[in-house]
Amino acid sequence: MKLVFRFVFKSSGLLLIVLFLRIIVPAEQNDNPAKKPITHLLLKPLRTIGPNLPGGLELTNPTLIAANSMGECFIFDASSNTIHRLTNEFEFDKSFSVVVPDSRIMNATCLQFDSALNLYIVDFGGRRILVFDRSVNFVKVIDTYFNENGISTKFSAPRDLAIDKEGNFWIADNDRILKTNQFLELTSIVTDILPAERRPGTITALWRNSGGNIIAGDSGNNRLLIFSPNGNLISELKVAPFADLVTDCFGNYWSADLASGRIQAFSASGLSLFDTSKLKVEIKGRSIAILPTDKLAVIDPVSRQIKIFQIIFGDILSNE
Repeated sequence: MKLVFRFVFKSSGLLLIVLFLRIIVPAEQNDNPAKKPITHLLLKPLRTIGPNLPGGLELTNPTLIAANSMGECFIFDASSNTIHRLTNEFEFDKSFSVVVPDSRIMNATCLQFDSALNLYIVDFGGRRILVFDRSVNFVKVIDTYFNENGISTKFSAPRDLAIDKEGNFWIADNDRILKTNQFLELTSIVTDILPAERRPGTITALWRNSGGNIIAGDSGNNRLLIFSPNGNLISELKVAPFADLVTDCFGNYWSADLASGRIQAFSASGLSLFDTSKLKVEIKGRSIAILPTDKLAVIDPVSRQIKIFQIIFGDILSNE
C-alpha cells in the first residue's frame, strides 16, 4: 500500500484547488463498491450565471437559492424583490416580480417547495410565510398557526421551513421548531423534548433529507439536530458556524456561512469532506442548493453570480 498526496486544479472561469489524500491498494481489493466509503468531495465548476441576465436584467443582491423537484432553480433578489427562475439545464427562464397584498418582502430567509411545486418564502421581517404557485402568483399568507388549545397564534420569529413527506410543516420559530399538519394545527413543539440545558439557541436552518429525517441547524450552539419524521431526536453533531444547510443524495451535509462565505461538507458522522477555508483560492457562498443531479448551486455575494458545480464523490479504497 502506498500513500499519494495530490493537488487537483480545476478551471472554468473559476479556479478551484482541493487537496485530498488517496490510498492506493492492490487491484483485487477494488472490486467491492461497499468497501469504498466517501471520504472527500470535490467540486467541478460547470457554469456561472450572472450578474447580467438576458433582457437587460441583472442580479443586484441575490440572497437565496433553492431547487424544486424538477431541478428548476429559483433565486430571490432582495434589492429588486424579484424571483429569477432557471431551467434544469441552468438556462435563464423567467423573472417574476414578487407581489404581495400589503407590501414587499421585508427580510426573506428561506425558499421552500411542496410536492405540488408551490413556492414558500419565509419572510422573517414580516413574521410570516408567503405562498406562491410555480409561476410565482401569490396564493396566501401564513402568519399564524393553531396552538394545542386550538387558538390562533402568531409566529414569533420564523426563519426557515421544511415540509416532510406527509405534508406536515416544520417551522423554525426563533429557538423552537413547531410541527403542524397541513391545516397549521400544532401537533408538537419538537424542541420541547430536549432537556433545558440542551435546547437550541436559534434555529436558522431546516432541511428534509432523502430518508425523511429533518435536519435542524442550531446556529446558537453551532450544531445540527437530526430528528425522525415523528419528531424524536436521533442524534446531534457539532459543526462550524453556518447560515444555510442542505444534504446531498448520500446524506452528507453542506453548509454555507453568511458572515465568512465558508462552504463546508461533512458526513453524517462529522467527518470533514470539503472546506473552502482550506483552499488557496477564495470561494464564497451565501446560499446554497442541492440539485437533483448531484450538483451544487452557490450564490457568490461578491460577484453577484450563481455558480454551478458538479459534486464528485471521492473514496478511499479498502485496505483490508
